[in-house]
Amino acid sequence: MSQALTVSFRISLFFAGALLALIPFSVHALGLSPPTMVVDGLLRGTTQTRTVTLFRAPEDIGNVYIKVQPDEKSTEFFILGETQIVMVEGQTQIDYEFEITPGDAANGDYEWKLRFLKTPDPTAPVVGAGVSVITGVTAQLLVTVGGEEVLAYTLDGIYGDPTEEGLEAFVTYTVSNTGNVDWRPTEIVFAFFDVSGERVGDYTLTKEEIEPVQAGQTSQSFNVSVPVELVRGSYTVSATFYDGETEVGSLESTQPFEVYAPGTLAQSGTLKGLSVNKDLFSPGEKAKLTATFQNDGEILLTALLVTELSRDGQILDLLRGQEIEVNPGEEFVFTEWLDTSEEGDYQVNAYVEYGKKQTEAQQTSFTVSSKAASTDSSFGDAALGFFNSIVGLSVLAIGFILMAMLIILVKRRKKHMPVATISTPPVQTQSSPSALASSIAPPVQVVSSPASGSVSPTNNTRPPQDNAGNSTTGVS
Repeated sequence: MSQALTVSFRISLFFAGALLALIPFSVHALGLSPPTMVVDGLLRGTTQTRTVTLFRAPEDIGNVYIKVQPDEKSTEFFILGETQIVMVEGQTQIDYEFEITPGDAANGDYEWKLRFLKTPDPTAPVVGAGVSVITGVTAQLLVTVGGEEVLAYTLDGIYGDPTEEGLEAFVTYTVSNTGNVDWRPTEIVFAFFDVSGERVGDYTLTKEEIEPVQAGQTSQSFNVSVPVELVRGSYTVSATFYDGETEVGSLESTQPFEVYAPGTLAQSGTLKGLSVNKDLFSPGEKAKLTATFQNDGEILLTALLVTELSRDGQILDLLRGQEIEVNPGEEFVFTEWLDTSEEGDYQVNAYVEYGKKQTEAQQTSFTVSSKAASTDSSFGDAALGFFNSIVGLSVLAIGFILMAMLIILVKRRKKHMPVATISTPPVQTQSSPSALASSIAPPVQVVSSPASGSVSPTNNTRPPQDNAGNSTTGVS
């Protein structure tokens, strides 16, 4: 009995293992940066903002659904926005912003945790018996509550965005607040300089117009529209920060920004694709480069293709194509023929210039080798064989069709033709004289006599007659 139970148990385990092997599991992790954050001197009754970045697993396809959930012991210290976020198809990462607050917690050190759990698509139907294992990552916050107010910040950078004559200047500055209290300067003075270094304009931003820099948050960017009149040209911008009457720091842009003629910023174009006609070429063979450009703006563009050709990392040539007019919303395919006289690995870096702008550059590559000739020959033979096979199949198909039509025609003709029949005489066999006599005997008519009630046979055979039709049989 015990042995039978053991065998049954083993068989059950075997089938359970086989069944589990057939069940699809989904175990893809998430990436998180930073995984650990240190928050020193978080004052009671204050709030700070933090941001983490979530990364898609390489195996994930389509949308990734993520549930945000604090640890049970940390729930009261988090102020969350959306608790269900989606990393849509094509996104490799997504930022998530949340707030922390100690409330009335006692001064001391704490460990708070915020979990990011991957969940199935809530809109997808459940198919089969697949098992989805919920995975995720956890952000760890090491927090010290209490201490004194600490005001600490750094001025990180400033730059100006392109604009047009008659429009405002658009400036972005970045500040990090590493303290535990918000900071807002009392005023910011912006100054603009032309390429010669001459100051050509300025503007003062007052405290009421300045957004506060939140405590404990780094690289906070602020966009400002500055009402200053600038003519067409290149400019740099600086910003000086004041706390009361005291200057606390300044920033200066390292790259100039452009002021264009009115209507220029309505120009917009995109390089949608860059490719060569094949990957392998023979020495001396021309490579055909195509670049697809689209006018995304609202006005006519004059565009040209700029191509940088390199071989084995060394720049060979810089080509500027012919200028082409492209209407709004239209696409144009630029073509450039590239010289491939020497063997090697070629790299192409290209972009499209339009007006005073240019698209982002794209890259492609190809190889030039003497081996390409034999490859092309083999390809030609294969292509010819393929063509011949197509022709052969076509001829065969036509033959079948003609044969079918001929069969149908013959059947129709047979249907309408008269049918001749041939009668065959019956086959006679030899018989005995009596049988022959009985077979030729005349029929006998039975006559009933009313008087006697007897029945006598009567011969209905006509008696012999002479030429005049008189009977030749005597009557006795």
